[in-house]
Amino acid sequence: MESSSRPDGREMIEARNIQFELHDYACVFKLGSTIVSCRTLIKEVAPKDERPSEGFFRLSVSSALKLEQHFRTEVLNSIREAIIKSRALDLESLVINIGKTVWSLESEIVILENDGGLFEAITMAVLGSLLQVKLPGPRGLRPLVLHHLPIAVSFAFIDIDHIFVDPTEMEIESSNGFLTIFGNVAGDICSINKNGGVPITPNIFSYCNVIASDIIISWHSALLQKMGKDAPLLLLGMLNNKKSIPEPQLEPQVPVIDERIKPSKEEEEEETNDNALDLGLLAILYLNKQ
Repeated sequence: MESSSRPDGREMIEARNIQFELHDYACVFKLGSTIVSCRTLIKEVAPKDERPSEGFFRLSVSSALKLEQHFRTEVLNSIREAIIKSRALDLESLVINIGKTVWSLESEIVILENDGGLFEAITMAVLGSLLQVKLPGPRGLRPLVLHHLPIAVSFAFIDIDHIFVDPTEMEIESSNGFLTIFGNVAGDICSINKNGGVPITPNIFSYCNVIASDIIISWHSALLQKMGKDAPLLLLGMLNNKKSIPEPQLEPQVPVIDERIKPSKEEEEEETNDNALDLGLLAILYLNKQ
């Protein structure tokens, strides 16, 4: 694929600059002109009868900007699925007294400016906020248990020859398809969101995943660097063990993927999935839907 400049001067596979502001229980994330803040509240509640050894994690979003309700729901479902179903956040670690009391986390998201990249910005703001949470305990305050960071990277498609990462709002409006990959530095795919448009072949998906992996490592590293000495050792160790990333390449293949992945159900209907998706499983899921 040939490289070409975009209206803001970026190359097709170049993401915008990012910035973090970390506060107690909160994070402000900037992706170009897009700005999202998130604050996580904690409280003691009774667990569900059917899940006495799990706490709660909820998301809410507000904004003075005009956002369609179905888009808000789609974003929140995708992000919650990426965090919970990939077991990034350990809900069992939120138990205070099994069957009696657990911690409930509610991440309140505020979209301050929107120039595209909301999947990315909201996800990073939520993760940054969760990393700032400290839970009271008998031995003092303790951080949340996060096994990995599922980071979102989005792509817009004009056609199979024109694919660009981290699209702005203007680029999204002129595109013919949109794909978001949630992955971590270990190379696991945690969730996927596809809104129709240009059919996605396994080869194109692999190409996008290679680009996303590079960005995921960069953003994971930037967040931990911002945390400094407070960065979790587990997440720091994942950087040292990260997989090598090949150069992205495209070769012609027959389209086999052309169906939107539906957003996850409401929290009460969700079931925990022990394993992150891999590329082979992705293809099987798509083919089974045909």
